[in-house]
This record gives sequence, structure tokens and C-alpha cells, in this order.
Amino acid sequence: MSGLQRQTLAASLVTSALGRQPVVAVPMTFIHLLPDCTAATFLAQCCYLSEQSDDPEGWFERSHAQWRSDLCLSPEQVRRCVRDCAGMVEVKKMGLPARNFYRVLPEGISTRLATLRPPDAEPVTVPAAQAMSCHREQPQPVTSGSQPPALRPTLPHSSSFKREEQKEKKTVSERVRDDVQPSPPVRAEALPKLLSIWNTNRGDLPEAVGLSTHRRKAMTVLLADCDGDGERAVELLTDAVKEVAADDFWKAKKFGLDTLLPKVLGKAEAYRSRSAVKSPKLSEPLPDFGVGQVVLYRRERYAIEAITDRHIDLWDEQNGSARILINSDDIRAIRPLEVRA
Repeated sequence: MSGLQRQTLAASLVTSALGRQPVVAVPMTFIHLLPDCTAATFLAQCCYLSEQSDDPEGWFERSHAQWRSDLCLSPEQVRRCVRDCAGMVEVKKMGLPARNFYRVLPEGISTRLATLRPPDAEPVTVPAAQAMSCHREQPQPVTSGSQPPALRPTLPHSSSFKREEQKEKKTVSERVRDDVQPSPPVRAEALPKLLSIWNTNRGDLPEAVGLSTHRRKAMTVLLADCDGDGERAVELLTDAVKEVAADDFWKAKKFGLDTLLPKVLGKAEAYRSRSAVKSPKLSEPLPDFGVGQVVLYRRERYAIEAITDRHIDLWDEQNGSARILINSDDIRAIRPLEVRA
């Protein structure tokens, strides 16, 4: 059975069982270039999506759910593929809420492909614009006599050639991994504080009890979006909780912390925008607060835990913690507790 017949048989079996299905064409060169077939498939799909994008620079949006639908890739597999394709695929977050956008770098791919060209082969130069504008080619059947000339063994013994090829691929893979910056570690002690922020500022919304597996994952994503900065995550969640706590729709639906966590960035931005327009800074000076001072906030007693130029942290054993931004309305709700002799 020839290669073309095998290809036809595979397509006919899938079509007869499920109807016509999408096909991802992966150049064999990508498989030789990258550590495994998963990364090669990811790179080929990025090339296709970047080519089909309406953005002049080739940017396209892709969520983890879409990668799972397209290529059955988990979020961890997507992150690994991005590391393996460093220099060939660029990723950045844009918009509110932040979303992942990708694009391929044709020059980077050409540079990496040059590592597979035998020393005596003539280089073939294709302009980047031409490479991005051409239509996607249909996969060609691979038979025993149709191996690309650039990948044919040029050494006398195939076993020696394989050893050299494996050594070269290992060196390239290690160099790429060295260029990738590791994600900042997520501190586990920040999670209970995020839970306390919700319960302190939730108003009439349901209380969040405990840290379930789903809730931990959502909080970990929030911390990762803040580059591991727990202080920024606390500030964002505080503003987001205040926004939904005053929302009649959220109160009517009794939405809880789990509903808010994927929407923290958008809700925090909405709260800050509304507060900036509605509440300009007052000329009245703030009381001279001090760390350890006992104050009243929303008719509850708190002790001032920390003071910075951006916020004041309150703490009480029964009420938990609360972070009050200096330029927010709530700063005026803090009253020093009068101590009478």
C-alpha cells in the first residue's frame, strides 16, 4: 500500500465515522526541529492561525479552552510548547480582562531551520512577507523515496548520523530552555488572605468557606496574572469585591467568590474607573494613623496592621483583614477609636 493510499484510507475512515474533520498539517522538518510531535503540531497550528489573522502583524487570540479544542492540549502542555518554541512564537497578554495573544516569528523559524541544513547545502532565502502571505500547503504523502534532500543522511553510516543529529537537537533544546524565564512562584500563604478579603468586603453576598481545589486553582491563576505579586492580587481582589458587593444583580443572583475569581481584573478596573470619576480626592486631611492603633471601620473594631503610601491594612481576629486604598472613599470610613481615661 503506497503512502497516498494510506493517507486516503485514514481520511476515508474518519469521514465515514464522524464526517469531514479538520486536518492539521505538520511539516516533518518541524518534528526534527523540536523536542516532540506536540511542540511541532503547536508550531504548525500557530503558523496557520497567524497567517489567517486579520492583524497586520499576525497576532491572534487563543485561550486555553481553544487550544484544548483545537489540539487537545492542556494548559501545562501549551506553556511547555511556548517554551520549546521560544524565538519562533511570541506570546503576550492584551486587553481587559487580559487575554493571551500569539504570533509566529518567521525570521526565528528560518534561523532555527538553518541548523538542520547540511553544511554543503545551498541556502534558500524566502522573504518573511512572502512566507506569511502564501496559502497553506496541503500535506504531501511521504513515501520511501520522497524524503526531503535537506534531511537525508550525508554521513557514511546512518547510526553515526543519528547520534550527531540527537546531540545537535539536545544542544538546541537546552539553549531554548535557558532563554525562557521561569514563572514566579506562587506563595501558598497568599491564598487564605485572598479568601479573607472576600469575606470582609462581600456585603450581602454569600460567605466563602474553605479553599476547595477549584478555588485554589482560580486564585493561583489570579496570582500568576499578577506575576506572583501577592500585594497586587490583594488590591485587585479588594476592588473587585467592592464592585460586585454593590451590584444589585449580583446580590439578587447570590453570586459568590467562585463566580468572581475569573472576572477579577475586569471588575477591579470597573470599580477604579467609577471611583475616579465619582469621588475626587477630598481636601480634608486624613487623621494621623499609626501601626497598632485601634480604629472603627464599618462599625467594627480593627487594629492597623500596616500603612504604606498606597493603602492601610486592618486586622481583627474575628473580622479578618481588610485593605483600604488611600485614594478610595472607604479611607474616610476609618475613625480613630477614642480611648477615655
